[in-house]
Amino acid sequence: MKFLMANPKSLLVNNVKAVAENALEMARTETADTSSFFAALLKRKDINPASKAALESCSSFFKQAVTFLNLDGLAGGTATLDLHYALDKATECKSELSAANVSIKCVAEKLEEWTNFYSIASAAATIPTELVSKVCAQTENSSYEICMKFLMANPKSLLVNNVKAVAENALDMARRETADTSSFFAALLKRKDINPASKAALESCSSFFEQAVTFFNLDGLAGGTATLDLHYALDKATECKSELSAANVSIKCVAEKLEEWRNFYSIASAAVREFTLSHIYLSFYTDFYLNFPSGLMVLRLNTSVVFFAAFALFLFLHFPSQTEATIPTELVSKVCAQTENSSYEICMKFLMANPKSLLVNNVKAVAENALEMAKRETADTSSFFAALLKRKDMNPASKAALVRCSSHFKQAVTFLNLDGLAGGTATLDLHYALDKATECKSELSAANVSIKCVAEKLEEWRNFYSIASAAVRAVENPED
Repeated sequence: MKFLMANPKSLLVNNVKAVAENALEMARTETADTSSFFAALLKRKDINPASKAALESCSSFFKQAVTFLNLDGLAGGTATLDLHYALDKATECKSELSAANVSIKCVAEKLEEWTNFYSIASAAATIPTELVSKVCAQTENSSYEICMKFLMANPKSLLVNNVKAVAENALDMARRETADTSSFFAALLKRKDINPASKAALESCSSFFEQAVTFFNLDGLAGGTATLDLHYALDKATECKSELSAANVSIKCVAEKLEEWRNFYSIASAAVREFTLSHIYLSFYTDFYLNFPSGLMVLRLNTSVVFFAAFALFLFLHFPSQTEATIPTELVSKVCAQTENSSYEICMKFLMANPKSLLVNNVKAVAENALEMAKRETADTSSFFAALLKRKDMNPASKAALVRCSSHFKQAVTFLNLDGLAGGTATLDLHYALDKATECKSELSAANVSIKCVAEKLEEWRNFYSIASAAVRAVENPED
């Protein structure tokens, strides 16, 4: 506080980045001053040759360190690494002084003072950029550089102090981009050179992205459904692409807009994934920490030891016996082995995409997750059919079939509940839900509705249904 508040600029800061910039500037000035300090000592006549060589090296080391204390690292995500290099130079200086047996009080004091400035700069610069960098390292469809550029361009990223805050920013940015993408497609409809088929596809895309906006919310972070929500948002983008492909829409700005949206989606996905993992590890650690025998309290003094011990002992102490297949992936695998209409791989992919699957400790918990996912997919399918009604190229018979399909799936939602697991009616409930899907298919067939995205949506719903059905079957028939 004393060092930072002595800088008049500290009275004008209003965000963490400004504090970091001040701290780096002060550390840079101090580093240059330290280099000059060692150079000045060379003029003393009581310094022996070995000491002079060490002091000269120190002056050079700190001169090099100055180059690492710059503001570019804050924007590029390399500030922590840059500071590390600066510290290396200081360490090299100390080694030289030690080897030459230099023991001068003012030298020790100067190095101590420099360390104070370094520590302050490190603390100020590390948190935001390191957290963002940690998230960006996990992006799959966007480069690390794009992720850093996008996130650090958001002023809120300079105020974050935990991974959840990064995830919230990323979701907020993705939500805004999704809304903008919906508006983009709506605006394209005003172009006079767009043919009817293309217009219908663009209109559908605008609708799909409008629906996708609802999935980019912060509630999922707290409720553990953020990964699944993002999956649904991606589904909407995929449906848009299918519509564009079917209508042979080939417009450069459309491809560019979808690519830009994909970048925001990938960044949000990476942030949510990082938050989910850290949240799960924290849960393991907290549970262990709070319940660990008091006689071993001494271990709590070493956080890193406790963390890994907590993780290992949590698995040992809190999961049931081996006969209950306690490891989450093993439980999910057991369920997926029973799927009938979906492949084992699809089942594993769908279930493990849900963060809650990483916390299950019995088959019933897997079934609850599967039913919840199927319920959400069913509601989404109902909305999907309702959205299709906005298309202007639908004939009356097709529209009537789509209206009924939306209604059938809306009714099916009521059958996908957790009460059936406790009451022993889950299998029957799922059967009723399947009946509604079958009724929808019959309606579509009778009206000769042949739309690619409809078939794909029904296939996707069938996957979720099959997984839920397999999970319920595993609960009701544990001996199988």
